[in-house]
Amino acid sequence: MEIQSENIKDLIIALVEAKKRFGTIPKDKINPFYKSKYAELCGIRKSVDSILCEVGLTVQHFHCKDVLITQLTHTSGQWQRGYFRLLNPKGDAQGEGAATTYASRYSLMSILGLSSDEDDDGNSIRADRPASEGQQKAIYAISKSRGIVLKKGIEDFTFNEASKFIEQFGEKRVEKTGEIK
Repeated sequence: MEIQSENIKDLIIALVEAKKRFGTIPKDKINPFYKSKYAELCGIRKSVDSILCEVGLTVQHFHCKDVLITQLTHTSGQWQRGYFRLLNPKGDAQGEGAATTYASRYSLMSILGLSSDEDDDGNSIRADRPASEGQQKAIYAISKSRGIVLKKGIEDFTFNEASKFIEQFGEKRVEKTGEIK
């Protein structure tokens, strides 16, 4: 897969000029499930599109099977591409749309070298990070409804431990005998 045209000098000059004008991208939406903030695709485009046009750049997204191709193109014809594999566990049109939007948002920020207003320095992907507030509430509700005695405090669960606990006990049904099935 090609990632750039043979010469990208004019593209880089224009991108440097654009980056001087870009501000920090605000995280303008809240994910209700994880209670986290993120930058919406539309908001990112509003922040960058006019600046890109002023310096002779455009960003386009293309589908090719299960890959989203993001291409940054300069008026000279020079270009760079990024490839993002689309994951659609649902296998339906809504899942495809969600995967495309997610990939478009991150690919756009990546190809332009943008950051959002809060950078957690990779902590959000650490397996040992603390459980989220939503996970802690779920653990409390599950353990209370199931009569599960926890061996440690809810605030001591890591994100991964909380995920496993919720997966193991959250959707199970308690039979009349009290046994978890």
